[in-house]
Amino acid sequence: GSNLCRTKRTLTVDDETKKNRKERVREFSPGIFIKRDFEVFKAFCIKYGIAQKDVVVVFNSYLSTNEAYLRDFRVKILDLKLKFFPHTKLTQEIADIFLPALFMKDIQGLDDAYSSEEVSFTRFVMVSFFFCCQQTPDVLLDLIMVLKKNFNLKLETKIFYHNFYEILVLLIEEKKCYSSQIVLNSIKNEAKDKELTIQSIIRIGIKYPILFYALEKFKRMYRRYVFGDKFWQNKKHLKLRQKAALHVHMDVRYNFSSIENSIAFTAVSIITDAVNAAHSNEETVTVFRHSDHIHPLAQRLSFVGKDEAVILKDVFGYKHAKHLLVESGL
Repeated sequence: GSNLCRTKRTLTVDDETKKNRKERVREFSPGIFIKRDFEVFKAFCIKYGIAQKDVVVVFNSYLSTNEAYLRDFRVKILDLKLKFFPHTKLTQEIADIFLPALFMKDIQGLDDAYSSEEVSFTRFVMVSFFFCCQQTPDVLLDLIMVLKKNFNLKLETKIFYHNFYEILVLLIEEKKCYSSQIVLNSIKNEAKDKELTIQSIIRIGIKYPILFYALEKFKRMYRRYVFGDKFWQNKKHLKLRQKAALHVHMDVRYNFSSIENSIAFTAVSIITDAVNAAHSNEETVTVFRHSDHIHPLAQRLSFVGKDEAVILKDVFGYKHAKHLLVESGL
């Protein structure tokens, strides 16, 4: 059942595998691929430095049984989804949102997905790779597109603040730090029928990364369940899809590199917001308001003196201001 080669003619996604007979790597039977899928698949693998041994790892995880042969080597999405179920309720819910909707995307050169339950091996590998290789703001964009059931959404598309708030309540329920609660309460206080653009949501996600860190955590698990941790060690992220349109002039990967960095970056953004608001108003500011304005690194506070501490106490109260400073690391 685990034998990939059922005919004399075999296929590999790289030429090195056929040349190097010392390192035996399984090769594929043409019957695994439909129509012109293999040409697209091989070009994709060459472009992104994916070797035959790498895709065999995926094959062995999802298509190594006799049952796979009976269903024409289509991957069951449920097999992937079940891998997330031993984890937290939030992880399971994120998996339910993304899977199988993610595999319904249009992929250039490939036919439409066979069904929402089974997809071709080529589609499974390509979609999984692109999802796992993208930066977290693009995972957030995917989340919104899946929820809106539209993969062609424009950044100018608007959603209600109330719907945005409901998404956040789901995503940050596990890690309730002071920073996330401050921003969440600010968003909750907006009028329910007020709207904001997808562009603003993504910018807010970059500025206050702890709000969407659960997506980064999910993506890391996904990486492990497809190619494995070792494969991803030297893989670079794809460029942000909408970086120019988002007006982002920083490397956002740090914001999501660890939960500690996400909390600290969020806390410093909040502190910088509060201090800037106080300096631009003659009267004492006592309410924190979030924004999608991303402070350039040079304008982010790196030190909190006595005056800034007083501002934070006025806005957040002594207890919350203290916790916020601890989370910021300032």
